[in-house]
Amino acid sequence: MHLRSSFNRIQEYTSTRIGEVKLGQVLTTVKYDIQNIDALSSALNSSKAKYVIIGISEDVGVRANFGKGGTVRAYDNFLRYFVNVQKNQFINDETVLILGEIDVADIQELSTTITDINKLRELCSDIDERMFSVIKRVVESEKVPIVIGGGHNNAYGNIKGTSLALNKSIEVLNIDPHADFRVEEGRHSGNGFRYAYQQNYLNKYGVWGLHENYNSQVILDSFAKDENLFFETLDTIIKGLSLSFDDFLSKFSYEIGLELDLDSIKNMPCSAISPVGFTEEEVLSFIYKISISKKVLYYHFTEGAPLGQDDYIVGKFLSYLVTSVLKVK
Repeated sequence: MHLRSSFNRIQEYTSTRIGEVKLGQVLTTVKYDIQNIDALSSALNSSKAKYVIIGISEDVGVRANFGKGGTVRAYDNFLRYFVNVQKNQFINDETVLILGEIDVADIQELSTTITDINKLRELCSDIDERMFSVIKRVVESEKVPIVIGGGHNNAYGNIKGTSLALNKSIEVLNIDPHADFRVEEGRHSGNGFRYAYQQNYLNKYGVWGLHENYNSQVILDSFAKDENLFFETLDTIIKGLSLSFDDFLSKFSYEIGLELDLDSIKNMPCSAISPVGFTEEEVLSFIYKISISKKVLYYHFTEGAPLGQDDYIVGKFLSYLVTSVLKVK
């Protein structure tokens, strides 16, 4: 286990100004790299924060799913904007701890020289191992992980870690154009939920905003055969033919994991950018409604791929997502 501290980058990225206080000046941050489970436990136990921000910088799972890279940059991009949010009456910085970044730099670097899709999928499995052990310990400490960056392959680590911590399978709501329920052909960003479901870490799975054009009939048939798998498509939402979002939420019990693929947002720079989707404001509304009506076991904001001039869109929106969670009373 190895988590890289974000402390130095927070200091570097925070822009100070007389008469103002930015989050980067007051946030509780682990100032050292965490090398083992004991050090992780110590860092968690010494903090009274409810939420724990965890970064992961990789695009191995996306490329193992024949997708475009770029998700490796999302967490760093988020930090640049989050630390410059104003500390004011609307946000309580004491509710959050920036734990650091799950260190997968060696796997990411190795992946850049690999073109064999099967080898990329093996590396994705290696990331799973590092991911779930951290999530498990955070949930065991009765804190809520907020995971940022990387591909949607990391949903598997979130679900497995949470399930093992609670000693039960869990329910997950995913806001996503894709079900990510492809066959078990080796791990990648398109089958994390399938693996978690087949291994009994996940027992109920619902997708809000599925795109009818981009999910195979095999996946749709899997959902049709199982009452614990369900979705509402963006097409039916647009036409006013779907359940309301509140009614969709009512299909879940009180405790859920929350997955948000930024691909669901129209024109958001992502691994699978789409000209059709929800607006940023609609997604913020969904996150708020979930947060006030459910006990969210973890949050996962994934698949953002900042590319040059669009960096601010991904980083700033991720910042809005996190602060919307922190503002829930």
